[in-house]
Amino acid sequence: MDFIDSEYEQIGEAEEIEIDNNMFGENIDNPIEEKPEEMGFAGEISDHLENSEDFHSKHGYDEFDLGRKIWFKKNDKNRVRAACEEGCPFVIYASRIDESPTLVIKTMNLEHDCSVDQKFFWMNSTFMAEKYTNELKADPNSCLKFTTLRLQFGGDFGLEPSSQQIYRARKKACTLNKCDFVDQFHKLHDYCEELKKANPGSTVVLKTKMDGDQRRFHRQYICLDACKRGFIEGCRPLIGMDEAFIKGPHPGQLLAVVGSDGNNGMFHIAYAIVEIENKETWVWFIQHLIRDLRIENGHAYAFILDKQKGLSIAIAELIPNAEHRHCVRHFYNNFKGSHPGLTLKQILWDAARATTISWWKCQMEGMRMESEATWKWLHPKPAQYWSISHFKTCYKCDMLLNNLCEAFNSSIVKARDKPILQILESIRTNLMVRMANRRVLHLNGKSQWDQGLKKLLKKTRLSLVIAFQYYLEI
Repeated sequence: MDFIDSEYEQIGEAEEIEIDNNMFGENIDNPIEEKPEEMGFAGEISDHLENSEDFHSKHGYDEFDLGRKIWFKKNDKNRVRAACEEGCPFVIYASRIDESPTLVIKTMNLEHDCSVDQKFFWMNSTFMAEKYTNELKADPNSCLKFTTLRLQFGGDFGLEPSSQQIYRARKKACTLNKCDFVDQFHKLHDYCEELKKANPGSTVVLKTKMDGDQRRFHRQYICLDACKRGFIEGCRPLIGMDEAFIKGPHPGQLLAVVGSDGNNGMFHIAYAIVEIENKETWVWFIQHLIRDLRIENGHAYAFILDKQKGLSIAIAELIPNAEHRHCVRHFYNNFKGSHPGLTLKQILWDAARATTISWWKCQMEGMRMESEATWKWLHPKPAQYWSISHFKTCYKCDMLLNNLCEAFNSSIVKARDKPILQILESIRTNLMVRMANRRVLHLNGKSQWDQGLKKLLKKTRLSLVIAFQYYLEI
């Protein structure tokens, strides 16, 4: 009686073969030239394959099932059998040997007679995320675009993923690349130590609070030494302050301080991540800023604000002698709500740009003639907050807008929904690249700053001509 091992699959009828004693000996030292796939046996593929998903991932997606309707007839810890749709000869069967945890492929036919389908069960969001993890690391901004990911997947595999698949794959890929949001909070202390080691003289403050027996993140303040020294030694005494939302599963507020260099360009000073924007957080932030910039006499500095929550009160308490300016764009947004119209808008901006008190009075009188109600609303507002005519001349800066802070917030908008370490590193690298680019421009003698100076001189000359004409009419 013929014995057939039940663990093996026999195809067709068995044939009697006459065995020659030399038929094996001549091939002992000769390597097998046929590929295992051609022989119908792929050998041992893993030491620990638990189920069909592990078997499927270890053997590879695009080797045999790309665009095919592969399914598993048998799937347990001891055996796995994969087949295609009915009528297709494709089959792979693997099982364990005795009590060994190793799966061995015993039957394999990779030929397909079925047609390729544009949708396939195994091409899910998990596969897409694992497939494009490296691409996301190399160029996250490009690969994270919805259309880019769809086109790349279609070009690589000829399949059409759904919108939900791409959305979930992008989210999973970001998690694989950036780790978990919570894990990065555990690494903050090490990050602060490395930052102080790489940037001696920098101020890095990490504040935590106890939640029972668990220590949790509360606030963080960072002022790099290069930014600190650069502002003290070469920038105008004008400081702009603003905040931005931090998105993601752990939201918060990003507080930023930006100065103005000699070319009226943006020069970042310090930044902090806090739990909420209010008077308490602004006081905590400004106290660290005062120590870093060595502010002893408030008369030497001017602050331009957007009327954030609690900021004006905090500055009035800590630096009462400093000049306070309000961003005219935000001031106009409050103005136009009850006093719309292009004429009133133009008069308001002309009054804000007026360089002398008499010129400012002239513009205010024009507004009174245009609208008595508007004049009554605007006249009680202290002009030293929003008009150049009432600014102190010691600061040598007639800036009316808080555009420098707005520009900084727009430069980090892509980083605000990332984990905390990614946010901090994006800000740091942004500052580093900006400083390096300006240094290169200066060393190469580029005329970018000359063009800005020419525009400023042209604007100043026009203002002087208008003022001179006004005095002649008087």
